[in-house]
Amino acid sequence: MKATKEQQIEQIKLALNRMGIGLFETKSSYGDCDAKRNLQGHTHYVDDDTLRYFKARILRGRHHDGGLLYSMVESVNSKPHEGSKNKRGVVFDVFGTVLTERDQWFTTAEQAVAANYKFLNKLDAIKHTRNEIKARAKRQINEAREAMKALRAKKAQPMEVA
Repeated sequence: MKATKEQQIEQIKLALNRMGIGLFETKSSYGDCDAKRNLQGHTHYVDDDTLRYFKARILRGRHHDGGLLYSMVESVNSKPHEGSKNKRGVVFDVFGTVLTERDQWFTTAEQAVAANYKFLNKLDAIKHTRNEIKARAKRQINEAREAMKALRAKKAQPMEVA
């Protein structure tokens, strides 16, 4: 019998917890505050210094698919030397990776929200997150093997400087 979506999310939540990563959740009713609290530690995208540098503002934010994904709408100049602000939708996974195209610009926040939902409706969040967990686990296993191999080496090899 196949696990329900909720059961699959609980399995993923347990795996992420063991990796020290939590799911997204509602942390504030204000979009900018919610985005900052959810994405803090996952990405620098919403840090005050980053927002100030790009003269960006977060207009909306919320989690999706049981907290596996987070979407937000930002207002920012699409062309650095223009005065007009445009809107852009951005979707993140629990690892802080931006999943959407960053060159889609809209004149209204509603258009950016619609683009986010169009993207979210096509993405299988459970499959994506499972694949990312597996890929990260494989990388960590390989790194651990290399570390153990280095400890067992009879003669230390000098490190190459790039």
